[in-house]
Amino acid sequence: MNRTRRSCRQLRPSCDPKPADCTLIGDSLTDVGAAWAAGISVIGYADQAWK
Repeated sequence: MNRTRRSCRQLRPSCDPKPADCTLIGDSLTDVGAAWAAGISVIGYADQAWK
């Protein structure tokens, strides 16, 4: 799934937590950038050394 700032916001549950209360786990630089742009903390996961 290609993450964008908007899609990151849509992934938040319906209880409407603040972005700062959320964390996205992603495996690409796009995931990291989208999470940062949405104000969401991010954990990067890489299963390849080059990532």
